Amino acid sequence: MRRPGRFVGWLSAAVLLGWGLSWAMPRIPGALDDLDWFRVRNLRVEGLRYLSTTEVKLTAAVPEATNLWDDTAPVAARLRAHPLIRAVEVSRRLPGTLVVEVEERVPVGLVPTPTLQPVDRDGHRLPLDPSRRSLDLPVIRPGHAVRGAPAPAAIAAAAGEAARLAEVDPTFWAGISAVTEVGLRDVVLEWGDPAVRLHYRIPLSQVRMREALAVLADAADRAGGHLPATLDLRFTDQVVVRWGGLD
Repeated sequence: MRRPGRFVGWLSAAVLLGWGLSWAMPRIPGALDDLDWFRVRNLRVEGLRYLSTTEVKLTAAVPEATNLWDDTAPVAARLRAHPLIRAVEVSRRLPGTLVVEVEERVPVGLVPTPTLQPVDRDGHRLPLDPSRRSLDLPVIRPGHAVRGAPAPAAIAAAAGEAARLAEVDPTFWAGISAVTEVGLRDVVLEWGDPAVRLHYRIPLSQVRMREALAVLADAADRAGGHLPATLDLRFTDQVVVRWGGLD
């Protein structure tokens, strides 16, 4: 049989412990702030390819008196505002290091503005000099003429398809000289040398790509080495060969 006194004793201890924790927990961050051991002394940056560590540190603008347990949201927000940063995570490493893991915006094409300017898979223009970076990328064009630089939405489908092809088949992607958006889901690739236009609805599957290349080789063989102007892949189970322009 349990003794009531022992139960009351345990209950009292639990109440006192809960009260103690409720009193102490709100005061812990303030106490940690007062410890010099937790002052941020180092900012470690990871995941860079185009940005420099110095540029990231300047953008992060971590105040000298920052404590490791301070809110990192303002630092992350400043970094996300940089045009070359797609995403960022800020973590802590004891005793005094903030670790910044950066996902950069990767250039997938060049947009005439009228000078060629790199864009990422979302169509955002990137502050990179193609001549200094040796960027060998296809030209991305909107489906209709625009004055100045096209808005990201006008080239998002073409830029996204260029990025996808670079990931799934780098060899095929290396032969693309231009990607033009000609409809909501239609793009035209200029591929090979001399260039042949491939007109299709995105995304272009690996199977469909192999079918197109097989038809292209057969057409060239039948025409004594001459290449058609366009392969139209928009129709199911068909590859339409055109020797003139786009229809």
